[in-house]
Amino acid sequence: MRVIGELLIFFLLFLTNSRVLYVRHEKRDAMVILAPLSLFLVFLHILAWGLDIYNLYALVLSILVLLSNFHALFRYSENLYIDHYSFLMIFWTIITSILSIGAIVVLIIFYPINYNNKKLNINEVTSYYEGSIRSGFTEKTVFGRTNMTLHEFSPPESTDTADADAAVPEDLVVVYIADKRSESEYSKNYLQLLSSKGYTVCSADIYTDDIKWLGIKAEARFYRRMSMIIKSLFYPKDFALNHTKYTYNTTNELEALIPMLQEYYSQKEQYSDSLKFFLISDELGSTATEFFAKKNADIVTGYMLLDSLTEYKTKGYGFISQTEPLLARILGNDRDTKGKIINQIVDDTDYEIQKIKELKEIKEDDIEGTGQLF
Repeated sequence: MRVIGELLIFFLLFLTNSRVLYVRHEKRDAMVILAPLSLFLVFLHILAWGLDIYNLYALVLSILVLLSNFHALFRYSENLYIDHYSFLMIFWTIITSILSIGAIVVLIIFYPINYNNKKLNINEVTSYYEGSIRSGFTEKTVFGRTNMTLHEFSPPESTDTADADAAVPEDLVVVYIADKRSESEYSKNYLQLLSSKGYTVCSADIYTDDIKWLGIKAEARFYRRMSMIIKSLFYPKDFALNHTKYTYNTTNELEALIPMLQEYYSQKEQYSDSLKFFLISDELGSTATEFFAKKNADIVTGYMLLDSLTEYKTKGYGFISQTEPLLARILGNDRDTKGKIINQIVDDTDYEIQKIKELKEIKEDDIEGTGQLF
């Protein structure tokens, strides 16, 4: 849906200015209304999905299109007819049309790879919560502010009564802690494939006022990820100096999230009282995850640090070789079209979880960056 929305915006921008080539003169230029409409759609898209490379480009381009059509908008508002287009108007039409077509081509070339939940035989549930780290989270009310979005992927419940009675209650939930240069959306493929192995997998995107990642007062959801990416790419030394703050923030989030998930899953019949969690984290959250897992061995049965895997090339950015191939290419990584890399990492994760479930001892050839807590 995110990319489809961006394609629609660029198509409208192209349609807005290319009308100069085919709209008959001496008529009202009604199609000029697409210029402010496109800009409005860009703002809605940013609020819904947050800033990324494409909608940042779309924002700049839509402003250019609006400015180049300012006089045409004025004529339309005054019910005036067109007798000709100026040379400057035609010039900007050609430029912005080329830029719009270029964006559409890039979006198609770097279109993300998606997996179908039905084909994987899994269910996906998204829940919204309001609250804070200090006060805790509750289900979002009608007029409440979304401070946490919980994404859950799980195998379908058995509809056969005999099978349901014979089934052993679940005792493990996998929790993914995304790096703040990423979100659940940019690791969704990994979560889906891991859930298809038979696990309940959840991931939470938390945005609260009592935790600051950017070090500024007005920290909003729609630009946090983009700001973190820019900082890590263009100011790597400053980014590295904040490692302690990132670890502290992740620890606070875990201390608020895990108890909430305990209560959440304890209310479901298919989970037993011996429910435990297996934590998976990316680069910024690795230190905090390891510390939290060891400190809370009674509820955390093990952990895995993705940034310790040699196969995982986009450390800290999620599985963008599939979910955001253009950013992956900028970082020097190819598109994972066949899913070879992501499936290998899913198999590595499954292997480590199975070892814990079977209570096997750690072997010398275990994957570095994993831990078992019995």
